[in-house]
Amino acid sequence: MYFKNNSMSKLEVIAREIDKWLLSQDRAQMVTGEKYYRGDHDILREKRTVIGDDGKLKEVDNLPDTRIVDNQYARIVDQKVNYSVGNQITVQSDDKEYQSAVQEVLDVDFMKAVRVLTTNAFNTSIGWLYPYYSPDGSEKLKFKVFDSTEILPFWKDAEHTELDFAVRTYVDEVYEGQESVSKQRVEIYAEEGIYYFDLEDEGMGIPMLNVSTDFDPFKSYIYKRFTDGKEEKVIPHSWGRIPLIPFKYNDKEIPLISRVKSIQDALNRITSNFVNNTLEDPRNSILVVHNYDGEDLGTFRANLAQYGAVKVRSAEGAKGGVDILTVDLNPENYKAILRQLKSSLIENARGVDSKDEALSSGRANEMNIQSMYNDIDLDASSLEREFAVSLNQLMFFVNQYLKTKEGIKIKEDSKVEFRFNRDILMNESEKITNFVNSYGRISDETAVANHPWVSKDKIEEELERMMDEQEDELSEFVGKVRDMSQYNDKKKDDRKADIKNRARQGEDTRGD
Repeated sequence: MYFKNNSMSKLEVIAREIDKWLLSQDRAQMVTGEKYYRGDHDILREKRTVIGDDGKLKEVDNLPDTRIVDNQYARIVDQKVNYSVGNQITVQSDDKEYQSAVQEVLDVDFMKAVRVLTTNAFNTSIGWLYPYYSPDGSEKLKFKVFDSTEILPFWKDAEHTELDFAVRTYVDEVYEGQESVSKQRVEIYAEEGIYYFDLEDEGMGIPMLNVSTDFDPFKSYIYKRFTDGKEEKVIPHSWGRIPLIPFKYNDKEIPLISRVKSIQDALNRITSNFVNNTLEDPRNSILVVHNYDGEDLGTFRANLAQYGAVKVRSAEGAKGGVDILTVDLNPENYKAILRQLKSSLIENARGVDSKDEALSSGRANEMNIQSMYNDIDLDASSLEREFAVSLNQLMFFVNQYLKTKEGIKIKEDSKVEFRFNRDILMNESEKITNFVNSYGRISDETAVANHPWVSKDKIEEELERMMDEQEDELSEFVGKVRDMSQYNDKKKDDRKADIKNRARQGEDTRGD
């Protein structure tokens, strides 16, 4: 798809789509997921209110206004990220040379990018990975994770499996003279390269894409350098497809925050209200002032809420006074509600209650643990199915890169398989007992892969160690057998010589 000056109608459509998307509910939900993960919750902008004279809520500033964020959402996100991709993703292939080359590309830096992608997928429903060549001249394949709230994809199909092109838009602060100016930058990622624009208002609220004057209007994804005689030339190249890979949380592209925001908000409010009521001395007792003045119902309700005092009119001539009505604050009520909210948040987010009584008591067996991990397991399986598709898309770019490296040959049938190694809690002693009982009845590889002390990326290394140790033990055993055989042969020869010697001397040797 080419964006030239004669394609203004298409650019106008894209400009309006960008403007609409920036204000859309879908993007607002993505932004909310990111904010809540960082701890920027709605409770921080809420004001303490009471019922006023007219029966409506009004803001007050003479009462404690504590705003507490109990960020259970971020805890669940981190739990799910560590469970799914906390351990190294294993790369396996029948072609060991190819496997080694792929592992060298998908190194620890890539695994760090995968963790960020997974966090973005939970918070915004989708993470975006951009493979590119290092600009330092090393021509090494590197990976960048884009902010999901900056990416507007345009799909070729309704299932959102193939990109037509994609837009990245972000706010850039620049100086024009002595003043700081905000510009809405737009980068259009097409198959042939990246186009650079600024999104500007042309008047009457109509957005327009104008070619950026601060950047080159177009940049290729790859530049090949070579020397023609004495002159160095640079030729732009394309991958042949758009190097922007989506990593989805689920096929519906629904972020995790949509399931639990209302529960997280209720948790914050209950916690904040409990602290407010604890700090608010007048709320622990209501003052009833006798023979001072009566008041209508609205004023009565407002004074009770805001000041914790009411005025009543006594009989004529009666002596005034002040009575105190004690209001007991029961913490157990708050604790019960908070426990229920936290439990609901864990269930709706499909996480694991790490403070479950079975775990804290130390009595959990493998069946208990599997039951507790059932929800997070199902969610992780959905995530892995989506990520498997994305990793296969990534392999196109990895293979294109490996084809340019000397000494690496890629066979047509060479493929890799990605294995996610979930970080599940286990009863270690029970696992080892099962390993001992099953060893010799199943293959060594299966047995070693399920041993709790062997990490998933060290299985082949452990099998090699076992083979080396078995060879050493066999060699030692063969040496002992050989020594024993030589010893027995020597004893036989000595015995025969002794019999012959005694026979010559006329001794009876029939008993020998």
